Amino acid sequence: MTVTENPSSSNYEGLPDVSPIGAPLDWKWLRGAKSEWGVKPKPGPRGLTMMDIAVGSYGEVPDNPPHRSMAPRGADVDPDTPDMGYILNKKSDVWADNVVELYEEAVARQWSATRDIPWNELPELPSDLEHAMCQVCTTLTEVEMIASDLPAKWMWRMNHDFIEAKMFLCTQIMDEARHAEVFRKRALANGGGLLMSRGQSEGLLRTILEAKTYTQATALMHLLGEGFILDIFRMGELISPSPVEKR
Repeated sequence: MTVTENPSSSNYEGLPDVSPIGAPLDWKWLRGAKSEWGVKPKPGPRGLTMMDIAVGSYGEVPDNPPHRSMAPRGADVDPDTPDMGYILNKKSDVWADNVVELYEEAVARQWSATRDIPWNELPELPSDLEHAMCQVCTTLTEVEMIASDLPAKWMWRMNHDFIEAKMFLCTQIMDEARHAEVFRKRALANGGGLLMSRGQSEGLLRTILEAKTYTQATALMHLLGEGFILDIFRMGELISPSPVEKR
C-alpha cells in the first residue's frame, strides 16, 4: 500500500454537497489530504489487535518525528497545528520493539478488585494478625500509586507518534490504581483500618518522582522499587492467613 499525495476524487465519492439543513459543504480541505486509502487490516483469532493495524505507513514509527503535535501518526498534519512542546522526541528514548504486544497482553489480562476477590468469604482474624495485615496493606496502598504518578508525569512529555508506548503506560497506571484499590479495600474490609505511614517510605517515593530523566526514574521504580514490592507480594501470598488474602 502506498501513500497517495493527491488522492483522486474517487477516494471521497459519496460525500454530500449539502448538510442535512441545506447548508453547502466544502470538502476541499479533505480532498487535498494525503492518505493511504484502501488499507484494510484483517482481524486475527483474538480480534483486531494493534499488531493487525500496524500496516503500511501506519506501522512505521519514525526515529525522529517531524511534528510535536497530538495528530495521529499517519495523519496529514495541518501546518498551523500548534507545537505541544514534547521533550521526548526520539524513538530511542521511549520505544521497545514489543511494546505493542505488551499493550495487548495488558488489556487482555485486566481484573477487577471489586468482582474477582471473594470479599464475602473474608474470615475474622485474631487482633494481632489483623493489625499486621492492615499495616502491610497501608504501606502497599501508599507505595502503589507512585507507579501511576510516575508514568503520568512523563507521558504528556512523549511525542504522540509513540502512541503505543503511551497506551502501554496507561495500562500500567490503571493496573497500579487497581493495586492501591485492592489493598485499601482489604485494610478496611475486616473492621481494621489504615495504620501508620512512615517518613522513610515517603522519602523514597519522592526520590523516584523527582528523578531528572525517565531512564533514571524507571530504573529507580521498576528495578529497585518494584523488585522489593514483588518480594513482598510473594511473601504475602505465602503467609496469607486465608485464601482471600492469597488472591
